[in-house]
Amino acid sequence: MKLAPDEKNCYEQKEFFIYSRNSEIRGVDIENPYYNYITPFTDPDVSQVKTIDFDALEERIYWSDLKPRFIKRAFINGTGIETIVSADLPYAHALAVDWISRNIYWTSSDLEETQINVARLNGSLRTSIIHGLDHPQCLIVHPLKGKLYWTDGNNISAANMDGNNMKNLFSNQREPVGLSIDYAENKLYWINSGTGIISRCNLEGVNLEVIGSMAQYLTKATALAIMGDKLWWADQASGWIGICNKVDGSEPVIMRKNIATVLHMKVYGKEMQQGTNLCSVNNGGCSQLCLPVSETRKTCKCTVGYQLRSDKMSCEGFESFLMYSLHEEIRGISLEPNDKSDALLPISGTSLTSTKGNFHQLMYPFHDTTKYMFWTEWGRKPCIGRARLDGSEQIVLVSSNIAWPNGISIDYEKNKLYWCDARTDKIERIDLETGESREIVLSGNNMDMFSVAVFGVYIFWSDRAHANGSIKRGHKNNATDAVTVRTHLGVNLKGVKVFNRAREKGTNICAKNNGGCQQLCLYRGKGRKTCACSYSVLAADAVSCHDYDGYLIYSERTILKSIHLTDETNLNPPIRPYEKPEYFKNVIALTFDYRQSSKNTNRIFMSDVHFGNIQVINDDWTDRRIIVESKYMPEMNEYYSYCTYFTNNHLFVI
Repeated sequence: MKLAPDEKNCYEQKEFFIYSRNSEIRGVDIENPYYNYITPFTDPDVSQVKTIDFDALEERIYWSDLKPRFIKRAFINGTGIETIVSADLPYAHALAVDWISRNIYWTSSDLEETQINVARLNGSLRTSIIHGLDHPQCLIVHPLKGKLYWTDGNNISAANMDGNNMKNLFSNQREPVGLSIDYAENKLYWINSGTGIISRCNLEGVNLEVIGSMAQYLTKATALAIMGDKLWWADQASGWIGICNKVDGSEPVIMRKNIATVLHMKVYGKEMQQGTNLCSVNNGGCSQLCLPVSETRKTCKCTVGYQLRSDKMSCEGFESFLMYSLHEEIRGISLEPNDKSDALLPISGTSLTSTKGNFHQLMYPFHDTTKYMFWTEWGRKPCIGRARLDGSEQIVLVSSNIAWPNGISIDYEKNKLYWCDARTDKIERIDLETGESREIVLSGNNMDMFSVAVFGVYIFWSDRAHANGSIKRGHKNNATDAVTVRTHLGVNLKGVKVFNRAREKGTNICAKNNGGCQQLCLYRGKGRKTCACSYSVLAADAVSCHDYDGYLIYSERTILKSIHLTDETNLNPPIRPYEKPEYFKNVIALTFDYRQSSKNTNRIFMSDVHFGNIQVINDDWTDRRIIVESKYMPEMNEYYSYCTYFTNNHLFVI
């Protein structure tokens, strides 16, 4: 709000100056930049902000944050802060909002490559459009013209907003910063930070003009913005923010002094985001992304994992692509080495590989006639084993000349089982049914193979010793002449797997009504099945399940677990483990109320010395409640005859 000329009333002015520093975003008054027009965005919402932009239609500010690797947005009144692109984001140095087509563009860099991406303003339907960049810093869009501009090192480049028609406009600039568009005049502006010279040209990159009169003010320029007939600029060396005439740099005025490094700036105003294009109405008829490429043309594009149908408007999922896992992430890429686009949005936030003992990897293919699962084991007796899907008929297929078998994969066309060995540096295969006809497909040196996948006439494998983590492809009969699909994926590269939509077809006895089983139906091949139970025991009818009559329950501070009282060979817990850190912090005593006459009403009592209470919960983990609260923390309890007894060592009482 601003005070009106009558000095009595206030009015809302939706035009102000936004700038970002390392750990804050500020919106200040245009006439007096010392006055905050909006509440500043600071820690923890901003950690290491790089670039900002805005959408005047929804009155939101967007920013990229390098430290948590997020792109966020919020309303200008400070509410509605949300992350739209999150943990999988590799270092977004620049972003730009297409306020007409309702898309957001940003640059991202990782060990493998640097690219420009696009998504809807809420972060959905993400895809990449330009690859193979070096060090992009500035990024701007002209959605009326369908053009995209960016700086890359000392170069300034342009492309259509779908990534096509890319060309270099200028080379050998001197640290260009503050790339901006004068939408009223259709001019491109930037500052060469190394010389203090302001440059401008038309949108095609011709008619270059330079303004040298501002060099004394711009000894280390960092940002530039355009408003009307004025240029706003920021200089790191002097700590100044100022304005000058955009035509010739005349009439310079210092608007604010003693301000730490300004990284980016924008002038917020609705009149600066006007106009329409072919994507304005009904998303241009596109089912996913609509990207303008000129005043008269647009392109429909699909998110990662989808491709355009023949109508060039709607999208359909990929039939096949290659998935690979890192330590806490799953990604998908094309099966073709020359195609560097992603095929799957990264899935992150959980540990994807956990091994205990010698057992390493399990695969249970839907084999047409036999229905087996296969696994590898390490340790003193490394081997490859096979069993029916219910665990019966276990046999060892391979036990000799094998050291560290990792990934296993099925060739469904030839009925072959493939595996790689990280110690012998080999990929081998055997007959799926008999375990015979063992053959070496690839043998090498100084490799660190972790997984292999078979698809069509090719095999794909991960090699963590090559080029800081690579995926390679070779012929499945002889992979000596291999090609590299991707490099620099990191030493945490692990599994590879081919997704193929057509592969998972067919049916069996378990497909209809779960084979008549109450819980699990496990197909054994040749029309046979076995029913099984989860956290319960199979009844005499071999179909239904019932609870165990008794078990031992114990606590591990924040989790409740159980084991069998008599069957030491049964490693499946009698009841599902229960972990709720918000409820349990240090459970040190348990007791049980067994009610045989009714189902799912057995109760567990526990005392938690962290919260200082006694809680009760049903053994199916429903109906949890606190029955005793005490600042002296009950330490042991027992249930008898509808009463709960507990000790208190602070008061020395029961």
